[in-house]
Amino acid sequence: MNCSIQRTMYKNPLTKWLVVLGLIYFTINFTSTSNAHPTTMFLYSFFIFIIFIFFMKQGQITFYLAITILLTIFSLNQYLTYYQNLSTSHQEYQHIVKQLEKTILVLEILLLFLLFIGNMIYLRKQMHDYGNKFDWTLFYFGTNVCKDLKK
Repeated sequence: MNCSIQRTMYKNPLTKWLVVLGLIYFTINFTSTSNAHPTTMFLYSFFIFIIFIFFMKQGQITFYLAITILLTIFSLNQYLTYYQNLSTSHQEYQHIVKQLEKTILVLEILLLFLLFIGNMIYLRKQMHDYGNKFDWTLFYFGTNVCKDLKK
């Protein structure tokens, strides 16, 4: 990136988040095979963006647990696609498909719950650490350098 873009992103973290939202929206639309309404696609992108922010505002333990669950969901989705393709010609795979769909749904709900709880725990910690200086905007949209990393 050129220096003026880097400077803008450094001085205004909200700009970074808008770029991230735009990239999510573009990526979803670019890779989607469905013919969904653009507003629906934007709302879906915004939902993923909110999940991304929650991912970034976690303690270490919940972050790593959430990543593990996310990778598990991704892997199970690959198996699901594989068995769905097989089940069109072999009915015996229908049971596996249904079981994978249920497992993925449970893991997705667990992931959302974990992200919410982890976010609340981290929020509480930050509110305690910063006291009256706590700022909601800085908490969710960030600063350029973590307090511990400043020299």
